[in-house]
Amino acid sequence: MEISEIERFLAQLNDKIDSSIGNKIQEVKTQAVADGNEHKANYLWCLYQIYLVQKNYTDAFLDMKDKKYENAWLKLDRADIELSFLEKHYNNYFGEPIGIRYQLSYILQVIKRFQMLFPYKLFTSREAIIKEEECSICGSKIRLRGGCKHKLGQLYNGEQCCYKVTDFQILAVAIVTDPFDKYALLKIEGQDFNYQVLDFLMEQLESPYQLWNVKKIKVQNPEYNNVGRNDMCPCGSGKKYKKCCMGTLNEKMDHFVFDIPEHSEK
Repeated sequence: MEISEIERFLAQLNDKIDSSIGNKIQEVKTQAVADGNEHKANYLWCLYQIYLVQKNYTDAFLDMKDKKYENAWLKLDRADIELSFLEKHYNNYFGEPIGIRYQLSYILQVIKRFQMLFPYKLFTSREAIIKEEECSICGSKIRLRGGCKHKLGQLYNGEQCCYKVTDFQILAVAIVTDPFDKYALLKIEGQDFNYQVLDFLMEQLESPYQLWNVKKIKVQNPEYNNVGRNDMCPCGSGKKYKKCCMGTLNEKMDHFVFDIPEHSEK
């Protein structure tokens, strides 16, 4: 398969992405580096990122169809991260901002919609002191002054410059609600996650590129229906309803309203 064929393939609405596509891109990129063609190597890095975004997203969709929701969550997050790496370089090598081509703007939007529906609310985030790190391109130690000429996040011969942490000290682990990296999911012992909303949605969707939208609104929690002012509050605080949750957002719950046009694709 030639690169032009891969470009055409990735521009289509594919329900599944075979790993051989990525292998071919990497093979051609290796040859471009050997030939000293840095621009081509960097372009192929961008094309490989598109492959990673599409593959992680479509694999996540298939996992959700199989009710493997935790696996799907991790792949959606990975697609989001790979897309963030690509955004700063896309215009330079494709001559346009990220948009309709390669379904990237759609994937970016729909990842956020899917993530909204997952019951995951708490994550862990490490607090650490980085003692030593090195450049991923040349291996030089990163210092406040001096060091190598490579700039963090830039492309060099088909690789993105990053800093590899070689020595660090963990100070603490924090519990957070909206980290950039949502891999470190916090599970509470004895508490099962409720995937009812996702179950409903996935029964309606047939393709990862089928059009749909969702709006989150607040509605009355059924537990608070017909509760008298002087009754004990259903939240378990031990207080009377009028002195506790009455008239507050505590008696509301999230409700999702879906818009799923029939037989539609992006």
